[in-house]
Amino acid sequence: MNHFCLRLIPDKKVHRQILLIEQIVKARYTITLDEISDTLNTSLRTLKRDVQEIDDMEEKLIIKHSASMLEITDNELVDFVLAELAEKSPLFAITKNIFEGRYLNIDEWADELYISTSTLYRHLNHFKKILQDFHLKLQLNPVAIEGREVDIRYFFHYFFYSTDDISHNFRPDKKIFNLFEKSFQYIMEHSNLEGHVGHRSVLYWIMVITKRLELRQYIKISKDVQLKQKELPLTYKSIQNLAVEILGLVLSSDEEVSRNEMLFLDFILLDNYVYT
Repeated sequence: MNHFCLRLIPDKKVHRQILLIEQIVKARYTITLDEISDTLNTSLRTLKRDVQEIDDMEEKLIIKHSASMLEITDNELVDFVLAELAEKSPLFAITKNIFEGRYLNIDEWADELYISTSTLYRHLNHFKKILQDFHLKLQLNPVAIEGREVDIRYFFHYFFYSTDDISHNFRPDKKIFNLFEKSFQYIMEHSNLEGHVGHRSVLYWIMVITKRLELRQYIKISKDVQLKQKELPLTYKSIQNLAVEILGLVLSSDEEVSRNEMLFLDFILLDNYVYT
């Protein structure tokens, strides 16, 4: 599991159980709890309890060759269990709901997550530190992310892109994939670009942009940046038609809003384009 996903898991026990599984998976031989104890700086008693809890979740994951010799051979099962553990984190649920435009206050979140308000505040303070890396702030009543729209979009893209390998629940759906297929074909047919696009990244960008526009959260691009865009490869005209005809992204009658969204799409395409 990547570092960003681990940061989104403030619960020390869940964090440790994920690292325990990863230690067993990475070992090229059956590994002992003593070795894992030394690596994770955790007592044997605690690790034995962790192994039992993981067994209770999925008894076929960890193969025990003796009282302390452990092995994992089913990588698909590993992915399933890691996803189950990660999604226990309140921050995953809170981030996903904020993305969907669902904003709850502290008491409502505490009830929904079955945790105390003091525990929730501790998790949210941890979340604030993560958001600072993206130049964002956390509002508490209701719980929401504040900051520049470009930074909010970048955070959501980074969040979903980073969690891609641990959870199917945060991936673009078939509708988004079809939009990507049509979009890529349109750009190749209506521009002079030749090359490849980082398709996984673009899939998540389409998911983020369409949702933010659905919530009427629009991007703002400075005049200076708009002028610089004209110096870049000519994709803007294709992007404009793409947005209207394929993606259906223009949700505002405001010409400035529409122009900014077109420019943002253009920058995203160029940023994810691999030239040949």
